[in-house]
Amino acid sequence: MANKTGRVLLYYWGKPRPIEDFLVPPEGGMDWRVPSDLEFDKDYLNICRIEDPEERHACEWGGDEKVLIRKATQKDQIFYMNSEVWTKEDVDRAKSFTKASLSERIYGHQTVAVRQKGSQESILISGIQRVLFDSMFQPAPLLDAKIQETMRSLGLTPGHYGAAHIRASYPTMYARNNGFRGKNGADYDKSDHLLLEGNTKDFTMDLAHHAVKCASGLTLKYMHHEVPSAPPSIPIYVASDSVDTINLLMSESKSQPKLHLVSLPSNGENLHFDAKEFINSPVEDFYSVFVDLWLLKNAACVSYGVGWYGYFGALLTGNACMVQHQSSTGKPLMNCND
Repeated sequence: MANKTGRVLLYYWGKPRPIEDFLVPPEGGMDWRVPSDLEFDKDYLNICRIEDPEERHACEWGGDEKVLIRKATQKDQIFYMNSEVWTKEDVDRAKSFTKASLSERIYGHQTVAVRQKGSQESILISGIQRVLFDSMFQPAPLLDAKIQETMRSLGLTPGHYGAAHIRASYPTMYARNNGFRGKNGADYDKSDHLLLEGNTKDFTMDLAHHAVKCASGLTLKYMHHEVPSAPPSIPIYVASDSVDTINLLMSESKSQPKLHLVSLPSNGENLHFDAKEFINSPVEDFYSVFVDLWLLKNAACVSYGVGWYGYFGALLTGNACMVQHQSSTGKPLMNCND
């Protein structure tokens, strides 16, 4: 789109570290890096500045949940976007989408669609994400070495294993209604991790086993269809924002010889990119976030729960072999396909 309209697409990400510490343009791909002489205001403004509450709600649901504006200055030129880009037609279009249809876009699986009221038309987006992503991003050299080392140490070959992502520390409706707590107090999510004890532990481990079961069943079916000579036991890589959940899951899996689970070594909890507490942490402390993402991306099939991270990793596999194991309320989807 930028090329067709005579513009340049640049991508900036500076929190908690510059994106170039983790991802760089691939050789022959799109160079999205911001020139060093480009200065811009890093304050982000919400584009949905509409006084009428109903139209404001429609605006926020109709576009990306957070449509951001940047004012950039380079020499004596100013490039900016303002609220006028959100037209009445945009607001009308936003109103034509239901909350359920947009939730399907966020949490949907296999065929991801956005449907207008009264319309059966859908937009299939599964598969294109990997093509676009690979044309723009590859791991920075030090991160790439870490990813390759992890794949080798776990005995994983791209496209020949499954993956399960468990977002244990996400404050879902179920978690809030049942008094789940963080390790350092009542609040948890980005700056803290779930305290596994009592009913919280029981629920989380049931969810983790369910996620693995979904990933294992789907991957075995897929692999034996695609590769008839595939072994009866296929590795399942487990990724989670809770190292305690992974440790318990790995320990319990030892009593199940037919289940081959692998995960990152337990070196502490993954740091969340949106938590201000970690903004000055060394770049290496964030590598595990990208290692998990790349191992989801390289899997044949992925089961994912709430949030965007696991779903994004599933989309990056480039095929439709993905399944949602948890609903947006936090409860398991018992047949992995609701």
